Amino acid sequence: MYIRTDKRRKDTLLVLQDGSDQKLHINGLKLLDHFCYAHGSSLEGRRQAIMKTLGIMQKVPILIDEATREMYFPLFDLRRTINYWINERYIESVAPCTKKTCWIRFLNGREFLFPADVRVVKLQRKRCALYLAKLEQKRVCYEQDVLSIFADEKRGNQNE
Repeated sequence: MYIRTDKRRKDTLLVLQDGSDQKLHINGLKLLDHFCYAHGSSLEGRRQAIMKTLGIMQKVPILIDEATREMYFPLFDLRRTINYWINERYIESVAPCTKKTCWIRFLNGREFLFPADVRVVKLQRKRCALYLAKLEQKRVCYEQDVLSIFADEKRGNQNE
């Protein structure tokens, strides 16, 4: 559901959908990189693609898997000592608590308080949705291009 990274302590907390959590002695970005590699890409490759597609430079979400539409987005700039990466796919709702905190309710019913303004989370969710929509649009255009190529070839073979 989410990842909490702490550069000072050099550890990462991975909170899973089944309710368990694991403390890992690995940098959070390395963990995300492993997730990306498991699905055939690298963290930097995914990051560059999203930056270019959305025209953003900071707080770049990361697509882990196109098939499941799994994306993590950061709550803060990557230079921050403590950061959170939220798996957008598992969010049910977001609600403000105070000006600088918000509740995120996940699909499994668990709620967590995060130290970020609700507007940050909503913006990040919009970025994820926009990127996934653009990715789908590119896929459809690609499929149409391929079909038109085969249609042109078929017409060419019939004219011979």
